[in-house]
Amino acid sequence: MKKIALKYSSLYFIIGIFLVVISSYLANLLGNYTSTLAGEIARGFFLITASSFLLYQIVLQAYKSINENKNQYKRLFEENPNPMWVYDVETLRILAVNQAAMHTYGYSEEEFLRLSLLQLRPGSEHQKLLDNIKMDSPIYSNSGTWLHMRKNGEVFFVSIFSHRTQFNKKRARLVLALDINDRLVAEKRILAQNERLREIAHLQSHNVRRPVASILGLINLFDKRDPTNEVNGVVIEKLDVVCKELDLTIHEIVEKTYELEVENRDLPQ
Repeated sequence: MKKIALKYSSLYFIIGIFLVVISSYLANLLGNYTSTLAGEIARGFFLITASSFLLYQIVLQAYKSINENKNQYKRLFEENPNPMWVYDVETLRILAVNQAAMHTYGYSEEEFLRLSLLQLRPGSEHQKLLDNIKMDSPIYSNSGTWLHMRKNGEVFFVSIFSHRTQFNKKRARLVLALDINDRLVAEKRILAQNERLREIAHLQSHNVRRPVASILGLINLFDKRDPTNEVNGVVIEKLDVVCKELDLTIHEIVEKTYELEVENRDLPQ
């Protein structure tokens, strides 16, 4: 940064001194002002020296400001808590990666920079990725949900956002990958639980109501005035069958309710 500022100010100084000397010499040659030549050169030398120093300070401060902004944006990338990387749109090679991505995927920086986008996905996702890349991507893109793969082979779901950019004079895209695996797993569990609740509701509304209705009907057939009536024996046998059926249904409801309680305890909070 200092070398660049010194380069431009030195170049300005040399050209300025040259112009002062040439203009003073020509003025003396045309106007025969020998006595004032040295004074004109000295004054021009002072002005050029002062303006060269001022130019050096201006350029130096400008580059400092540019460098600070560059470092700030670099930190926003490197220290972002979400996985991010930059890839070459022509070769699909990873050009830059942040700490969060290395931690999430299990690769070192050196390993990550040897990867392509295909190696971050299981084989089942490769053709889908290639088809997606063939499409003309907008400047900003929300690519939706994708299945990615860690270094150890574990697969997980991510939500991909990307933005068109240039990196080291290469056409590239900046990618943000949000790990949504836990959320999707929780959603699937909730859907499964809802299905179980529907099963329990069905058991309560049909499988319980039917034996209860049968019991009520059989009770009405029971001859309370003549306990020795043969019909009462048949009714009692039927009641025994219906009650066992009801008992099985209640046990099934209790079992499914217990399974729901266990799943609720396992859900991420």
